[in-house]
Amino acid sequence: MGIQQSGLIDDQARHIVLETAFRVACADGTIESEEKQKLQAVAKALGINEGVLELEIDTFQRQPDRSVGATPRASGLNTAGGM
Repeated sequence: MGIQQSGLIDDQARHIVLETAFRVACADGTIESEEKQKLQAVAKALGINEGVLELEIDTFQRQPDRSVGATPRASGLNTAGGM
């Protein structure tokens, strides 16, 4: 049973956890394969649709400046609806 299913944390907390993990993975300017797998595992455990995460990763990877401050959509990770 995932965290969402057990009702242990609300949507805002789920959002914060995934956003934090995403920012850590982006910190060096790239998302390695192992980091992507771990992000997918976090999203799955939180009950967040993998498509949401994939969109954020694709957007980040297309940015010319991939520094930590250059993750404008990281705060846009939306855990509401369709998850």
